[in-house]
Amino acid sequence: MIPDNDPRLRDSPTRYTAGTVVVGQRFCIVYGICFAVAILVSMFAYSAAIAGSPILHPVLRTYPPLRIALPEFVADSPAEEELARTIPQIVGGDLALTKVFVLNDPATFVAKCVGIDVSPSFVDWRSANSQRLLAGSVARQPDGRIRIAYRFWDMFGERQLTGMQYSASPDEVGEIGHRISAEIYEYVISVRKK
Repeated sequence: MIPDNDPRLRDSPTRYTAGTVVVGQRFCIVYGICFAVAILVSMFAYSAAIAGSPILHPVLRTYPPLRIALPEFVADSPAEEELARTIPQIVGGDLALTKVFVLNDPATFVAKCVGIDVSPSFVDWRSANSQRLLAGSVARQPDGRIRIAYRFWDMFGERQLTGMQYSASPDEVGEIGHRISAEIYEYVISVRKK
């Protein structure tokens, strides 16, 4: 080892010290070459290892948007007619933003209002180019709260996909509309993941 006070090192522009060890220019060049060779060997080994195996790319499934009909909910009395129009509008606004659904034109609807007590006419709604249908009802309860019930139908499978009933104060009705759209979206996305 070369001592720190060696006159040969004082004038050397490439003198590096690491603790008490003096590292010369040759050592750095050799170390750099060895490091580069090690990187190249590891890259070659990796490429040779995967050469026989297929390269896997993630597959993104794309689905066409579902055509959904959102007629007005059936109102139990004239006092709830505004709510029966508002809830499907809230749901439609939320679902349209997801790009998973396309809202059908209300002019093509088979019926202005669709209740939840009977199954819809699947053939008629299919002819109106609807794949899904949201039917619902709005009623005021004796305690002043609003009962909102809905059913989400598959027109081609001719079955109910999901449904729920809520009871809320009149000022919480908008929140229920957002909750309904979230439940429909989550249902459709969970089915598509399978």
